[in-house]
Amino acid sequence: MYIEFIIIYILLVIAIGLLVANLVVSLKNKSGEGTGFSNNATTFSAPVQQKSQLVQESQTQSPAPQQSTGVVFCKKCAHQYPANEKFCPNCGNPRS
Repeated sequence: MYIEFIIIYILLVIAIGLLVANLVVSLKNKSGEGTGFSNNATTFSAPVQQKSQLVQESQTQSPAPQQSTGVVFCKKCAHQYPANEKFCPNCGNPRS
């Protein structure tokens, strides 16, 4: 075999290895593992742990009945008003 082909094959194996390593690192970051740097792992992983604890706590609590305290927009004049009103205060159009 020619020396040029051997060099090309070696570079090809190195490139594939780097692509696989990059893929593994990106998959770990997407799944929440491996966040932060290894020498500062406590600094960067603490917010992730706190966030996961908050998510678990919110999932275990029973949801309270919610009242409609939001806002709606009038279909006629596009005026914004509280959701508990039945008519638009701007044009008087009934809320449907």
